[in-house]
Amino acid sequence: MLSSRAAQLAWMMTLSFCVLILVFDLHKIFHMPSRIILVGGDTAISVVPKIEKVATSAAPKKEKVANNSSSLPDSSSRLSDNPTQNQNRKFYSQNSGVVALSYLIHGPPMRLRIVVENALKFAEDSTLIIMHISTPPPMFDKADPDWTWICETNRTSPRLFVNPTNYPVRGFTGKVLHTHLLNFEYAKALRAFDYFVFLSDDCTFHRRGFEDWIRQHRLSFSLGFTAERDYDLDVWRAEIKKNVNNGNFSILTEERVLNEDRYYTEKIMGSGLYQKLGRKGLWHLQVDPKERFINHYQLEGSFYPREVIQRFSDLLDSTGLRKELPEVPYFSGEIWIPCYILKHEVNIILHSEFVPAVIGRYRDFKIENCCVVGPPTLYNLVHDPRNLHATAYRSVFGIKYQRPHLEAEYGILYQRLCLNRLDCAKALPYRDWLDVDKFHVFNCTRNASVNPESELEALTQQSWVEVNQIEGGSKHKLNKRCRICLFEIVTERRCRTRQIGIPNVEEPTLVEKVNAEVFAKCSPVCVR
Repeated sequence: MLSSRAAQLAWMMTLSFCVLILVFDLHKIFHMPSRIILVGGDTAISVVPKIEKVATSAAPKKEKVANNSSSLPDSSSRLSDNPTQNQNRKFYSQNSGVVALSYLIHGPPMRLRIVVENALKFAEDSTLIIMHISTPPPMFDKADPDWTWICETNRTSPRLFVNPTNYPVRGFTGKVLHTHLLNFEYAKALRAFDYFVFLSDDCTFHRRGFEDWIRQHRLSFSLGFTAERDYDLDVWRAEIKKNVNNGNFSILTEERVLNEDRYYTEKIMGSGLYQKLGRKGLWHLQVDPKERFINHYQLEGSFYPREVIQRFSDLLDSTGLRKELPEVPYFSGEIWIPCYILKHEVNIILHSEFVPAVIGRYRDFKIENCCVVGPPTLYNLVHDPRNLHATAYRSVFGIKYQRPHLEAEYGILYQRLCLNRLDCAKALPYRDWLDVDKFHVFNCTRNASVNPESELEALTQQSWVEVNQIEGGSKHKLNKRCRICLFEIVTERRCRTRQIGIPNVEEPTLVEKVNAEVFAKCSPVCVR
Protein backbone atom coordinates (compact mmCIF):
# COMPACT_ATOMS: atom_id res chain seq x y z
CA MET A 1 0.00 0.00 0.00
CA LEU A 2 2.81 2.36 0.94
CA SER A 3 4.76 1.49 -2.15
CA SER A 4 1.64 2.21 -4.27
CA ARG A 5 1.21 5.64 -2.66
CA ALA A 6 4.92 6.38 -3.11
CA ALA A 7 4.70 5.47 -6.77
CA GLN A 8 1.63 7.67 -7.18
CA LEU A 9 3.37 10.58 -5.45
CA ALA A 10 6.47 10.13 -7.61
CA TRP A 11 4.30 10.11 -10.77
CA MET A 12 2.56 13.36 -9.72
CA MET A 13 5.89 15.08 -8.97
CA THR A 14 7.25 14.05 -12.38
CA LEU A 15 4.13 15.38 -14.12
CA SER A 16 4.37 18.71 -12.25
CA PHE A 17 8.00 19.05 -13.20
CA CYS A 18 7.22 18.48 -16.89
CA VAL A 19 4.47 21.12 -16.77
CA LEU A 20 6.89 23.62 -15.25
CA ILE A 21 9.45 22.91 -17.97
CA LEU A 22 6.79 23.38 -20.67
CA VAL A 23 5.62 26.70 -19.16
CA PHE A 24 9.20 27.94 -18.91
CA ASP A 25 9.90 27.07 -22.55
CA LEU A 26 6.71 28.80 -23.70
CA HIS A 27 7.67 31.88 -21.68
CA LYS A 28 11.01 31.98 -23.48
CA ILE A 29 9.36 31.60 -26.85
CA PHE A 30 6.83 34.36 -26.39
CA HIS A 31 9.12 36.84 -24.61
CA MET A 32 12.05 36.90 -26.98
CA PRO A 33 13.21 40.43 -27.84
CA SER A 34 11.85 41.57 -31.19
CA ARG A 35 13.83 42.88 -34.11
CA ILE A 36 12.75 44.49 -37.36
CA ILE A 37 13.73 43.20 -40.78
CA LEU A 38 14.42 46.18 -43.02
CA VAL A 39 13.87 45.61 -46.71
CA GLY A 40 14.67 48.56 -48.93
CA GLY A 41 12.13 49.28 -51.62
CA ASP A 42 9.28 47.43 -49.88
CA THR A 43 6.48 49.10 -48.01
CA ALA A 44 6.19 46.56 -45.21
CA ILE A 45 8.53 46.16 -42.26
CA SER A 46 8.11 42.82 -40.56
CA VAL A 47 8.88 42.15 -36.93
CA VAL A 48 10.49 38.84 -36.01
CA PRO A 49 11.97 37.50 -32.79
CA LYS A 50 15.72 37.79 -32.47
CA ILE A 51 17.75 35.06 -30.79
CA GLU A 52 20.58 36.59 -28.81
CA LYS A 53 23.97 35.32 -29.90
CA VAL A 54 25.90 36.25 -26.77
CA ALA A 55 24.93 36.68 -23.17
CA THR A 56 25.34 40.17 -21.77
CA SER A 57 26.18 41.22 -18.26
CA ALA A 58 22.89 43.04 -17.82
CA ALA A 59 22.35 44.40 -14.34
CA PRO A 60 19.28 43.29 -12.40
CA LYS A 61 16.14 45.25 -13.00
CA LYS A 62 15.88 48.37 -10.87
CA GLU A 63 12.96 48.97 -8.56
CA LYS A 64 10.50 51.54 -9.81
CA VAL A 65 10.99 54.84 -8.02
CA ALA A 66 8.56 57.71 -7.69
CA ASN A 67 8.99 60.70 -10.01
CA ASN A 68 10.25 63.09 -7.37
CA SER A 69 12.52 60.69 -5.51
CA SER A 70 15.97 59.23 -6.02
CA SER A 71 17.47 55.76 -5.69
CA LEU A 72 20.32 57.35 -3.72
CA PRO A 73 20.16 58.28 0.00
CA ASP A 74 17.72 61.02 0.96
CA SER A 75 18.69 64.44 -0.41
CA SER A 76 18.34 65.99 3.04
CA SER A 77 21.89 64.76 3.77
CA ARG A 78 23.41 67.88 2.28
CA LEU A 79 27.10 68.50 1.82
CA SER A 80 29.02 70.48 4.38
CA ASP A 81 30.81 73.73 3.61
CA ASN A 82 33.57 71.61 2.11
CA PRO A 83 32.00 70.47 -1.18
CA THR A 84 34.65 67.77 -1.70
CA GLN A 85 33.81 66.00 1.56
CA ASN A 86 31.64 63.25 0.04
CA GLN A 87 33.17 63.10 -3.43
CA ASN A 88 34.63 59.62 -3.00
CA ARG A 89 31.38 58.14 -1.73
CA LYS A 90 30.29 55.24 -3.96
CA PHE A 91 26.74 53.97 -4.31
CA TYR A 92 27.09 51.73 -7.35
CA SER A 93 29.43 49.08 -8.66
CA GLN A 94 32.08 50.57 -10.91
CA ASN A 95 32.50 47.37 -12.94
CA SER A 96 28.96 46.51 -13.99
CA GLY A 97 26.13 48.05 -15.95
CA VAL A 98 25.05 47.89 -19.57
CA VAL A 99 25.20 51.09 -21.63
CA ALA A 100 22.59 51.94 -24.28
CA LEU A 101 23.55 54.36 -27.08
CA SER A 102 20.68 56.30 -28.65
CA TYR A 103 21.39 57.58 -32.16
CA LEU A 104 19.20 59.69 -34.41
CA ILE A 105 20.47 59.26 -37.96
CA HIS A 106 19.40 60.37 -41.44
CA GLY A 107 20.83 60.73 -44.92
CA PRO A 108 22.07 58.34 -47.61
CA PRO A 109 22.82 54.72 -46.59
CA MET A 110 26.54 55.28 -47.15
CA ARG A 111 26.61 57.83 -44.31
CA LEU A 112 24.29 55.75 -42.12
CA ARG A 113 26.68 52.81 -42.40
CA ILE A 114 29.65 55.01 -41.43
CA VAL A 115 27.83 56.00 -38.21
CA VAL A 116 26.87 52.40 -37.42
CA GLU A 117 30.37 51.05 -38.06
CA ASN A 118 31.92 53.75 -35.85
CA ALA A 119 29.61 52.77 -32.99
CA LEU A 120 30.30 49.05 -33.44
CA LYS A 121 34.05 49.65 -33.59
CA PHE A 122 34.42 51.64 -30.38
CA ALA A 123 31.63 50.24 -28.18
CA GLU A 124 31.90 47.19 -25.95
CA ASP A 125 30.27 43.92 -27.00
CA SER A 126 27.68 44.33 -24.23
CA THR A 127 26.67 47.84 -25.31
CA LEU A 128 23.19 48.23 -26.79
CA ILE A 129 23.16 50.40 -29.95
CA ILE A 130 19.75 51.84 -30.88
CA MET A 131 19.46 53.61 -34.24
CA HIS A 132 16.45 55.69 -35.25
CA ILE A 133 16.41 56.40 -38.99
CA SER A 134 14.35 59.45 -39.91
CA THR A 135 14.10 58.43 -43.57
CA PRO A 136 11.47 55.69 -44.08
CA PRO A 137 13.30 52.51 -45.20
CA PRO A 138 11.08 51.99 -48.28
CA MET A 139 12.70 55.11 -49.79
CA PHE A 140 16.08 53.36 -49.94
CA ASP A 141 17.22 51.27 -52.89
CA LYS A 142 17.28 47.63 -51.75
CA ALA A 143 20.21 47.02 -54.12
CA ASP A 144 22.34 49.67 -52.39
CA PRO A 145 25.29 47.77 -50.84
CA ASP A 146 25.37 49.94 -47.73
CA TRP A 147 21.63 49.62 -47.11
CA THR A 148 21.96 45.86 -47.62
CA TRP A 149 24.77 45.83 -45.04
CA ILE A 150 22.66 47.79 -42.52
CA CYS A 151 19.69 45.42 -42.98
CA GLU A 152 21.86 42.34 -42.57
CA THR A 153 23.69 43.74 -39.53
CA ASN A 154 20.40 44.72 -37.93
CA ARG A 155 19.11 41.20 -38.53
CA THR A 156 22.12 39.31 -37.18
CA SER A 157 24.04 41.51 -34.73
CA PRO A 158 23.32 41.09 -31.01
CA ARG A 159 24.37 44.72 -30.52
CA LEU A 160 22.59 46.80 -33.19
CA PHE A 161 18.84 47.44 -33.20
CA VAL A 162 17.12 49.76 -35.68
CA ASN A 163 14.01 51.31 -34.19
CA PRO A 164 10.99 50.23 -36.28
CA THR A 165 9.48 53.71 -35.81
CA ASN A 166 10.36 56.32 -38.45
CA TYR A 167 9.60 59.71 -36.95
CA PRO A 168 10.30 62.89 -38.99
CA VAL A 169 12.99 64.48 -36.81
CA ARG A 170 13.76 68.17 -37.26
CA GLY A 171 16.77 69.81 -35.67
CA PHE A 172 16.47 72.60 -33.09
CA THR A 173 12.96 71.45 -32.10
CA GLY A 174 11.38 69.22 -29.49
CA LYS A 175 11.20 66.43 -32.06
CA VAL A 176 14.82 65.54 -31.26
CA LEU A 177 14.19 64.81 -27.57
CA HIS A 178 10.84 63.20 -28.39
CA THR A 179 12.54 60.72 -30.74
CA HIS A 180 15.30 59.91 -28.26
CA LEU A 181 12.57 58.98 -25.78
CA LEU A 182 11.11 56.69 -28.46
CA ASN A 183 14.53 55.02 -28.58
CA PHE A 184 14.49 54.79 -24.78
CA GLU A 185 11.15 52.96 -24.81
CA TYR A 186 12.35 50.66 -27.59
CA ALA A 187 15.56 49.85 -25.71
CA LYS A 188 13.60 48.93 -22.58
CA ALA A 189 11.59 46.41 -24.60
CA LEU A 190 14.77 44.71 -25.82
CA ARG A 191 16.87 44.01 -22.73
CA ALA A 192 18.00 45.38 -19.39
CA PHE A 193 20.42 48.31 -19.42
CA ASP A 194 21.65 50.79 -16.82
CA TYR A 195 22.82 53.95 -18.62
CA PHE A 196 21.35 55.89 -21.52
CA VAL A 197 23.54 58.01 -23.82
CA PHE A 198 22.22 60.65 -26.28
CA LEU A 199 24.03 60.76 -29.64
CA SER A 200 23.54 62.11 -33.17
CA ASP A 201 24.74 61.10 -36.62
CA ASP A 202 27.40 63.82 -36.75
CA CYS A 203 29.26 62.43 -33.72
CA THR A 204 32.22 60.08 -34.12
CA PHE A 205 34.06 58.23 -31.38
CA HIS A 206 37.85 58.21 -31.63
CA ARG A 207 38.77 56.05 -28.65
CA ARG A 208 37.37 53.21 -26.56
CA GLY A 209 36.59 53.07 -22.87
CA PHE A 210 33.65 55.43 -22.59
CA GLU A 211 31.50 52.70 -20.98
CA ASP A 212 33.89 52.31 -18.03
CA TRP A 213 34.01 56.10 -17.73
CA ILE A 214 30.20 56.23 -17.66
CA ARG A 215 30.01 53.48 -15.03
CA GLN A 216 32.54 55.29 -12.89
CA HIS A 217 30.85 58.71 -13.02
CA ARG A 218 27.19 57.72 -13.43
CA LEU A 219 26.01 61.14 -14.60
CA SER A 220 26.91 63.91 -17.02
CA PHE A 221 26.02 67.31 -15.60
CA SER A 222 27.07 70.95 -15.52
CA LEU A 223 25.80 74.40 -14.67
CA GLY A 224 25.78 75.84 -18.16
CA PHE A 225 28.09 74.67 -20.92
CA THR A 226 31.28 72.79 -20.11
CA ALA A 227 33.57 75.21 -22.00
CA GLU A 228 36.90 74.11 -23.47
CA ARG A 229 37.60 71.48 -20.78
CA ASP A 230 41.02 72.97 -20.13
CA TYR A 231 40.49 72.72 -16.37
CA ASP A 232 40.85 70.32 -13.46
CA LEU A 233 37.76 68.12 -13.19
CA ASP A 234 37.81 67.89 -9.40
CA VAL A 235 37.99 71.67 -8.96
CA TRP A 236 35.27 72.22 -11.59
CA ARG A 237 33.00 69.63 -9.99
CA ALA A 238 33.51 70.90 -6.45
CA GLU A 239 32.51 74.44 -7.44
CA ILE A 240 29.31 73.19 -9.09
CA LYS A 241 28.43 71.05 -6.06
CA LYS A 242 28.94 74.02 -3.78
CA ASN A 243 26.60 76.21 -5.85
CA VAL A 244 23.96 73.48 -6.14
CA ASN A 245 24.15 72.71 -2.44
CA ASN A 246 23.64 76.39 -1.61
CA GLY A 247 20.93 76.89 -4.23
CA ASN A 248 23.09 79.50 -5.95
CA PHE A 249 22.24 79.60 -9.65
CA SER A 250 23.33 83.18 -10.30
CA ILE A 251 25.87 81.94 -12.84
CA LEU A 252 22.96 80.78 -15.01
CA THR A 253 21.06 84.05 -14.66
CA GLU A 254 24.22 85.96 -15.48
CA GLU A 255 24.98 83.79 -18.52
CA ARG A 256 21.69 84.51 -20.30
CA VAL A 257 19.73 87.33 -18.67
CA LEU A 258 22.41 89.78 -17.59
CA ASN A 259 24.29 89.28 -20.85
CA GLU A 260 21.03 90.09 -22.67
CA ASP A 261 21.03 86.98 -24.82
CA ARG A 262 17.80 87.79 -26.66
CA TYR A 263 17.31 84.31 -28.09
CA TYR A 264 17.08 82.87 -24.59
CA THR A 265 15.36 85.78 -22.82
CA GLU A 266 12.68 86.14 -25.51
CA LYS A 267 12.16 82.84 -27.35
CA ILE A 268 12.74 80.51 -24.42
CA MET A 269 12.36 82.37 -21.11
CA GLY A 270 9.99 85.02 -22.42
CA SER A 271 7.35 82.61 -23.69
CA GLY A 272 4.21 81.33 -22.01
CA LEU A 273 5.61 77.82 -22.30
CA TYR A 274 8.50 78.77 -19.97
CA GLN A 275 6.16 79.62 -17.08
CA LYS A 276 3.96 76.63 -17.88
CA LEU A 277 6.92 74.28 -17.53
CA GLY A 278 7.64 75.82 -14.14
CA ARG A 279 4.04 75.39 -13.00
CA LYS A 280 4.03 71.79 -14.23
CA GLY A 281 7.07 71.11 -12.06
CA LEU A 282 9.68 70.45 -14.76
CA TRP A 283 11.94 73.18 -13.38
CA HIS A 284 12.08 76.03 -10.89
CA LEU A 285 9.25 78.55 -11.25
CA GLN A 286 10.62 82.10 -11.55
CA VAL A 287 8.33 85.11 -11.79
CA ASP A 288 10.80 88.03 -11.81
CA PRO A 289 12.32 88.26 -15.33
CA LYS A 290 15.58 89.58 -13.85
CA GLU A 291 16.01 86.41 -11.79
CA ARG A 292 15.08 83.87 -14.42
CA PHE A 293 17.48 81.14 -15.38
CA ILE A 294 17.66 77.90 -17.30
CA ASN A 295 20.28 75.21 -17.14
CA HIS A 296 21.60 74.43 -20.60
CA TYR A 297 24.32 72.13 -21.87
CA GLN A 298 24.87 69.91 -24.88
CA LEU A 299 22.76 66.82 -25.55
CA GLU A 300 25.24 64.82 -27.66
CA GLY A 301 27.28 62.54 -25.45
CA SER A 302 25.31 63.33 -22.28
CA PHE A 303 24.51 60.23 -20.22
CA TYR A 304 22.25 59.37 -17.30
CA PRO A 305 21.22 56.38 -15.20
CA ARG A 306 18.28 54.61 -16.77
CA GLU A 307 16.05 55.32 -13.77
CA VAL A 308 16.68 59.08 -14.08
CA ILE A 309 15.46 59.15 -17.70
CA GLN A 310 12.54 56.97 -16.67
CA ARG A 311 11.51 59.45 -13.98
CA PHE A 312 11.96 62.33 -16.42
CA SER A 313 9.78 60.55 -18.99
CA ASP A 314 7.16 59.72 -16.35
CA LEU A 315 6.96 63.39 -15.36
CA LEU A 316 6.38 64.43 -18.98
CA ASP A 317 3.64 61.83 -19.31
CA SER A 318 1.89 62.65 -16.04
CA THR A 319 1.84 66.41 -16.74
CA GLY A 320 0.84 66.15 -20.41
CA LEU A 321 4.11 67.77 -21.51
CA ARG A 322 5.05 64.73 -23.58
CA LYS A 323 2.25 65.56 -26.04
CA GLU A 324 3.52 69.13 -26.39
CA LEU A 325 7.20 68.18 -26.68
CA PRO A 326 7.39 67.61 -30.48
CA GLU A 327 6.14 71.12 -31.22
CA VAL A 328 8.60 72.94 -28.94
CA PRO A 329 10.41 75.47 -31.22
CA TYR A 330 13.88 75.12 -29.69
CA PHE A 331 16.47 72.49 -28.68
CA SER A 332 14.50 71.16 -25.71
CA GLY A 333 16.86 68.24 -25.03
CA GLU A 334 19.63 70.66 -24.07
CA ILE A 335 17.36 72.53 -21.64
CA TRP A 336 14.56 70.32 -20.34
CA ILE A 337 16.80 67.50 -19.07
CA PRO A 338 19.44 69.76 -17.43
CA CYS A 339 16.67 71.79 -15.74
CA TYR A 340 14.90 68.61 -14.60
CA ILE A 341 18.14 67.22 -13.12
CA LEU A 342 18.79 70.49 -11.29
CA LYS A 343 15.33 70.49 -9.70
CA HIS A 344 14.54 66.81 -9.11
CA GLU A 345 17.86 64.93 -8.93
CA VAL A 346 19.91 67.13 -6.60
CA ASN A 347 20.88 64.16 -4.46
CA ILE A 348 22.56 62.42 -7.38
CA ILE A 349 24.41 65.64 -8.26
CA LEU A 350 25.73 65.99 -4.74
CA HIS A 351 26.72 62.34 -4.30
CA SER A 352 28.22 61.45 -7.68
CA GLU A 353 31.41 62.32 -9.48
CA PHE A 354 29.60 63.76 -12.48
CA VAL A 355 31.51 64.82 -15.58
CA PRO A 356 30.83 66.58 -18.89
CA ALA A 357 29.40 64.71 -21.89
CA VAL A 358 31.61 62.05 -23.51
CA ILE A 359 31.38 63.89 -26.86
CA GLY A 360 33.30 67.15 -27.26
CA ARG A 361 31.85 69.83 -29.51
CA TYR A 362 34.55 71.32 -31.74
CA ARG A 363 34.77 74.90 -33.01
CA ASP A 364 37.58 76.55 -34.93
CA PHE A 365 37.20 79.78 -32.95
CA LYS A 366 36.40 80.59 -29.34
CA ILE A 367 33.04 81.74 -28.04
CA GLU A 368 32.06 82.16 -24.40
CA ASN A 369 31.77 78.96 -22.34
CA CYS A 370 31.65 76.64 -25.32
CA CYS A 371 33.46 73.85 -26.99
CA VAL A 372 36.84 72.38 -27.69
CA VAL A 373 38.56 75.12 -29.64
CA GLY A 374 41.18 75.17 -32.38
CA PRO A 375 43.07 72.66 -34.56
CA PRO A 376 45.96 72.11 -32.09
CA THR A 377 43.65 70.97 -29.29
CA LEU A 378 41.60 68.84 -31.69
CA TYR A 379 44.74 67.17 -33.04
CA ASN A 380 46.00 66.32 -29.58
CA LEU A 381 42.62 64.99 -28.45
CA VAL A 382 42.34 62.61 -31.39
CA HIS A 383 45.97 61.77 -32.13
CA ASP A 384 48.23 62.61 -29.19
CA PRO A 385 46.33 63.11 -25.90
CA ARG A 386 49.60 62.92 -23.90
CA ASN A 387 50.08 66.60 -24.73
CA LEU A 388 46.87 67.56 -22.89
CA HIS A 389 47.40 67.93 -19.17
CA ALA A 390 44.01 69.24 -17.95
CA THR A 391 42.05 66.31 -16.54
CA ALA A 392 38.76 67.44 -18.10
CA TYR A 393 40.12 66.52 -21.53
CA ARG A 394 39.96 62.89 -20.39
CA SER A 395 36.17 63.14 -20.60
CA VAL A 396 36.29 63.49 -24.42
CA PHE A 397 35.88 60.16 -26.25
CA GLY A 398 34.49 61.53 -29.51
CA ILE A 399 33.91 64.73 -31.46
CA LYS A 400 30.96 66.59 -32.95
CA TYR A 401 32.31 69.04 -35.56
CA GLN A 402 30.07 72.01 -34.93
CA ARG A 403 32.01 74.82 -36.62
CA PRO A 404 32.65 74.06 -39.36
CA HIS A 405 29.70 71.68 -39.23
CA LEU A 406 30.97 68.41 -40.65
CA GLU A 407 29.28 65.05 -41.07
CA ALA A 408 30.43 61.74 -39.59
CA GLU A 409 32.73 60.78 -42.47
CA TYR A 410 34.91 63.80 -41.81
CA GLY A 411 35.51 62.60 -38.27
CA ILE A 412 36.59 59.21 -39.61
CA LEU A 413 38.82 60.72 -42.31
CA TYR A 414 40.39 63.05 -39.73
CA GLN A 415 41.38 60.00 -37.70
CA ARG A 416 42.76 58.21 -40.75
CA LEU A 417 44.33 60.91 -42.90
CA CYS A 418 45.71 63.23 -40.20
CA LEU A 419 47.62 60.60 -38.25
CA ASN A 420 51.25 61.76 -37.88
CA ARG A 421 50.55 64.87 -39.98
CA LEU A 422 51.57 67.94 -38.01
CA ASP A 423 50.03 70.24 -40.63
CA CYS A 424 46.64 69.01 -39.36
CA ALA A 425 47.53 70.54 -35.99
CA LYS A 426 47.65 73.95 -37.70
CA ALA A 427 44.46 73.73 -39.76
CA LEU A 428 41.58 71.30 -40.24
CA PRO A 429 41.99 70.28 -43.91
CA TYR A 430 38.44 69.04 -44.43
CA ARG A 431 38.21 70.56 -47.92
CA ASP A 432 40.95 68.15 -48.98
CA TRP A 433 38.69 65.15 -48.43
CA LEU A 434 35.92 63.48 -50.39
CA ASP A 435 32.69 63.25 -48.41
CA VAL A 436 29.50 61.27 -49.03
CA ASP A 437 27.68 64.18 -50.66
CA LYS A 438 30.45 64.78 -53.21
CA PHE A 439 30.70 61.04 -53.79
CA HIS A 440 27.11 61.08 -55.02
CA VAL A 441 27.33 64.43 -56.84
CA PHE A 442 30.35 63.14 -58.79
CA ASN A 443 28.42 59.95 -59.68
CA CYS A 444 30.99 57.73 -58.03
CA THR A 445 30.20 54.01 -58.09
CA ARG A 446 30.34 52.14 -54.78
CA ASN A 447 32.78 49.27 -54.53
CA ALA A 448 30.75 46.82 -52.46
CA SER A 449 33.87 44.92 -51.38
CA VAL A 450 35.10 47.76 -49.13
CA ASN A 451 33.39 49.82 -46.45
CA PRO A 452 32.47 53.46 -47.15
CA GLU A 453 35.25 55.17 -45.19
CA SER A 454 37.90 53.03 -46.88
CA GLU A 455 36.53 53.97 -50.30
CA LEU A 456 36.40 57.68 -49.45
CA GLU A 457 39.94 57.53 -48.11
CA ALA A 458 41.28 55.72 -51.19
CA LEU A 459 39.57 58.08 -53.64
CA THR A 460 40.86 61.08 -51.70
CA GLN A 461 44.44 59.83 -51.74
CA GLN A 462 44.36 58.73 -55.40
CA SER A 463 42.96 62.08 -56.51
CA TRP A 464 45.64 64.02 -54.65
CA VAL A 465 48.36 61.93 -56.28
CA GLU A 466 47.01 63.03 -59.64
CA VAL A 467 46.69 66.67 -58.53
CA ASN A 468 50.33 66.61 -57.42
CA GLN A 469 51.33 65.23 -60.81
CA ILE A 470 49.45 68.05 -62.53
CA GLU A 471 51.06 70.61 -60.26
CA GLY A 472 54.46 69.09 -60.99
CA GLY A 473 54.02 69.96 -64.66
CA SER A 474 52.94 73.51 -63.92
CA LYS A 475 55.32 76.46 -64.23
CA HIS A 476 53.89 78.11 -61.11
CA LYS A 477 53.10 77.06 -57.57
CA LEU A 478 49.36 76.58 -57.26
CA ASN A 479 47.39 78.33 -54.53
CA LYS A 480 45.14 76.49 -52.07
CA ARG A 481 41.86 77.31 -53.80
CA CYS A 482 43.28 76.11 -57.10
CA ARG A 483 44.43 72.81 -55.62
CA ILE A 484 41.01 72.21 -54.05
CA CYS A 485 39.35 72.94 -57.39
CA LEU A 486 41.70 70.51 -59.15
CA PHE A 487 41.01 67.89 -56.48
CA GLU A 488 37.27 68.06 -57.08
CA ILE A 489 37.57 68.02 -60.87
CA VAL A 490 40.05 65.13 -60.81
CA THR A 491 37.88 63.15 -58.36
CA GLU A 492 34.78 63.69 -60.46
CA ARG A 493 36.66 62.63 -63.58
CA ARG A 494 37.95 59.49 -61.87
CA CYS A 495 34.41 58.54 -60.82
CA ARG A 496 32.87 59.20 -64.22
CA THR A 497 35.73 57.37 -65.96
CA ARG A 498 35.22 54.31 -63.80
CA GLN A 499 31.46 54.44 -64.31
CA ILE A 500 31.28 54.77 -68.09
CA GLY A 501 34.45 52.84 -68.93
CA ILE A 502 36.63 55.49 -70.60
CA PRO A 503 39.99 53.92 -71.56
CA ASN A 504 42.89 54.44 -69.18
CA VAL A 505 44.58 57.79 -69.86
CA GLU A 506 48.23 56.76 -69.79
CA GLU A 507 49.47 58.15 -73.13
CA PRO A 508 51.44 61.40 -72.55
CA THR A 509 49.56 63.35 -75.21
CA LEU A 510 46.18 62.34 -73.76
CA VAL A 511 47.31 63.06 -70.18
CA GLU A 512 48.50 66.50 -71.28
CA LYS A 513 45.18 67.18 -72.98
CA VAL A 514 43.13 66.04 -69.97
CA ASN A 515 45.24 68.14 -67.58
CA ALA A 516 44.73 71.16 -69.81
CA GLU A 517 40.98 70.62 -69.58
CA VAL A 518 41.23 70.41 -65.78
CA PHE A 519 43.12 73.70 -65.67
CA ALA A 520 40.57 75.31 -67.94
CA LYS A 521 37.75 74.42 -65.53
CA CYS A 522 39.67 75.78 -62.55
CA SER A 523 41.17 78.80 -64.30
CA PRO A 524 39.21 81.43 -62.29
CA VAL A 525 41.03 80.42 -59.09
CA CYS A 526 44.32 79.06 -60.46
CA VAL A 527 47.56 81.01 -60.81
CA ARG A 528 49.34 80.05 -64.02
